[in-house]
Amino acid sequence: MPFWPVYKSNPFCCKFGSFRAVCEDSACCVFGGKMGFSFGTKYRSWIMLAATIITAISIILNVVAIVSISQDRVDIENSSWTLGISEEGNGVESKIFFGISGIVFSSGSSGTEEYISWNDVRCSNFNEDACNRCKGIATGSGTTAIIALITALLALNTDIQRSTEDGDLNCAKMKVMITGALRFFNTFYSISTWVNECNRNLPSFNAMGGKINYTAGPGLVCLITATLLIAVDVMLHILVPVPDRSSKEEIEVEKGNHTSGEKNADIKSKAEPTANGEGDPGNQSLADAKVTGRESIGHGPGAVL
Repeated sequence: MPFWPVYKSNPFCCKFGSFRAVCEDSACCVFGGKMGFSFGTKYRSWIMLAATIITAISIILNVVAIVSISQDRVDIENSSWTLGISEEGNGVESKIFFGISGIVFSSGSSGTEEYISWNDVRCSNFNEDACNRCKGIATGSGTTAIIALITALLALNTDIQRSTEDGDLNCAKMKVMITGALRFFNTFYSISTWVNECNRNLPSFNAMGGKINYTAGPGLVCLITATLLIAVDVMLHILVPVPDRSSKEEIEVEKGNHTSGEKNADIKSKAEPTANGEGDPGNQSLADAKVTGRESIGHGPGAVL
């Protein structure tokens, strides 16, 4: 039993012959659709339910990562991609929160907090080369996070679509496999670039000589987790093969033609009676009525012999 409304297997895009030939009936798509196991067919609804839940979780995690686009100080602190903790002496620590839109400095000694947009960050006050590289990566990471969210929403639709045999298509399975692989490697490339430029290569000491330790912030952790869930979602789709409709459709066509032939033969037998009046119940009844009439005339009063 599906957990959602049943999708039909003939979407608008498949009505175009060229699209269907390339994206649905091509050898590559058919091969990809056949990949899977028998238990995947048996437990289709449960597997796709698990895929839907996993994708929904990844969407939430992507949203957390995107929050650091905000210019609000609290939002950046709660969804930062990198957290730097700096020693000021006497056990006092300052924190630096790195977000997509900018940086928040939190001074442990003065208790003040300040937000600075990446556009206003003066790299001359830091390790200029490392600062500029991190600045360039940060300003482009927002696009990566937004694309990851959009593709996750599209994957959610495919999870629901493939929950029933009627809604399953070769192109749907191939889409989630190909786009899933692309967004997995693309997002992980962006994550690794961020880690290298906005974590490992940043200055290890502040202006007062205090050591700075950098760790992954909650936004980056959420994005990494969401990206790992992409791989799980793709593997769940691989387990479930697309139903082979070709043999079923041929049987239905044959059955339809056979039934149609029987009906045509029956109509013909009724419309064209044989020479002796047999074959059509209506003609047979008329013949019986004529015989009965003759018998009544032959045996009634004043019958003519």
